[in-house]
Amino acid sequence: MMRTMGEKNVCFLFGHGICVAGSSVESSTSTSLSIYEAARLNYLAYAIGTPTPVSQEDLGTGGFRQTYADRTGLDDAAQAPASETAPVTVASESGLPGVVLLAWLAIAALTVTLGRATGRDGTGLARLAFGLALLAILVHSLYANALFEDPLFWALLGLSAAAARKPA
Repeated sequence: MMRTMGEKNVCFLFGHGICVAGSSVESSTSTSLSIYEAARLNYLAYAIGTPTPVSQEDLGTGGFRQTYADRTGLDDAAQAPASETAPVTVASESGLPGVVLLAWLAIAALTVTLGRATGRDGTGLARLAFGLALLAILVHSLYANALFEDPLFWALLGLSAAAARKPA
């Protein structure tokens, strides 16, 4: 292997990975991680396909939609609008049970936070802040479908559950 590598510090073993040599474990590991990341990005680039140039007139408000319609032959009328709200998405994907569970989740989260946000101590104020933030996110989900993908929503649910615990 060393004869094959010569003065190089990396050897690609097609279909089997790589062999890395370095002056230390840290440098070999760093080189391995860099090659892994470059290979991953290369794979993703090839998976996307051949890049095509975008002209200046394709940029700006509505430019992408028009270019996409021109390239695919679909006009705006042929493109079905996607659901834009979390409740509509839940209803279309899981029906009535999903809507009931979503409503339960929202009511439980708001009850735990706003229903128990009494007192001027730190926990009561934290519950109030968590509840108001959750309420804002839930209202926003009526207009945009990003509720379940929003890490802040899940973090607030966890913090609300922690704040709802009775002190030991």
